[in-house]
Amino acid sequence: MATNDSFHTMDQSGIEALVVDSVKSVLNRNSVELSDDFYDLGADSLDTVALLDILAKETGRFLTVDVIFGSRSISDIALNIASTNIGKSQAG
Repeated sequence: MATNDSFHTMDQSGIEALVVDSVKSVLNRNSVELSDDFYDLGADSLDTVALLDILAKETGRFLTVDVIFGSRSISDIALNIASTNIGKSQAG
């Protein structure tokens, strides 16, 4: 997984890999495709919170549920994270 510092230099494919790995972890799956819908994979609201927690820790950013709800495919979630201009997390 990424560290907070390495996230800032990640390209889109690196962010996609981070999201794929995080979704695999949250949903306990061996395989996740970029075109998969997070909720079609069996995710629920608790999984959303768990995914946001992992992504916040990995990126050092506070991410809202809109990151997931606004773009449900894995690639869209990654794109939304990459284009989010949210400041660093207050929690450390």
